[in-house]
Amino acid sequence: MLNSFLKQSIQKNTHDFILIISENPNNADTIYEYLCLKGISNSKKVYKNPLEITSSEIKCNIQALILYAGIIEDIDKYCNLIERFFSKAIPCIILGQNDSIKIHQEFLSRGIFYLDWETQLDQIYEKIFNFSENIQNKKSIKISVLGTKGGCGNSFLSYQMALIIYKRFKSLVLNVQGPESSFNLDLLSGKVFEKEHFNENEVCLYKESKEDGYNYHNQKHFKFNFILYDHSIQGLQKEFIETILNESDISILTITNDIDSLRKAKEVLRINEFLLSVHQGSKKIYICFNQNHTNLKNTLQVSDMQDLIESRIHSIIPYQNIDKTSMATDAKGKTLKELESLVDKLMGISAKKARKWF
Repeated sequence: MLNSFLKQSIQKNTHDFILIISENPNNADTIYEYLCLKGISNSKKVYKNPLEITSSEIKCNIQALILYAGIIEDIDKYCNLIERFFSKAIPCIILGQNDSIKIHQEFLSRGIFYLDWETQLDQIYEKIFNFSENIQNKKSIKISVLGTKGGCGNSFLSYQMALIIYKRFKSLVLNVQGPESSFNLDLLSGKVFEKEHFNENEVCLYKESKEDGYNYHNQKHFKFNFILYDHSIQGLQKEFIETILNESDISILTITNDIDSLRKAKEVLRINEFLLSVHQGSKKIYICFNQNHTNLKNTLQVSDMQDLIESRIHSIIPYQNIDKTSMATDAKGKTLKELESLVDKLMGISAKKARKWF
């Protein structure tokens, strides 16, 4: 059966298009001409190194992606680019000069098609035409934000980071509030909803119940590039903490300078240390000290907290007064700046490159 974007390609005035990215204009033109011969004329070309693409050059109505990568030295860079920026519901094809079955298989394991430029250019149409939406191998980046004490501001941080990621990458982002959380996503976002609020033009929201809690494989969530889970783990059983860590690409421990919070953070770090020893667990854990109140006199200093948990604190979020008259709560000033810096760390990018993406 003909896919919708191929049907639309023969219609006039369609706003859907296939994006071609290549630093070499001749190669981009060759791909464009090939598609035209196949009756697909709604293509747009970007003459640029694919790894330097910016969010402003990516529109939500892209129906297929074709990248010319030349000689590929680092597969992960291209996989990470596609997983961050491009919808999981579109075919993504990389053309390169590495005639390698291994590279082909590694890309395919991440839900990306790899074709050899010299011998397989004529397979582009087939890969687009036969594409099935939501290839199971296509990966969502799963970030768990774990509040170690009630009232530590975990939901606020989770939602604000979801907003920053959405604005930066212009891709599908979901914020999931766990069954033990404060369930105040509606207040933070200004959206009135009971279970879910899905709108592809903004951060999507979902509230887990006890029945579907800690489900990192919910089929409704599969299409999202980024999923941020908000969990309060203060009284959570060890088995659930292990599930969260095993399923998360990145975990963020939100702590306060309260002894109970620090004790819980240390417990989670030890659990993950054991899981990593048996090739499980969260590959990255960041510790975030949220200054969730103004009275910090006679409290533990950051150096004392680091000594107690035997780990570095990666981010300190300044206190921000909450405007209770506003329909939604947005991070501002120093709080926003520090959260943007934390997102840079999560994504493994430099501040200079982050500024380039806005």
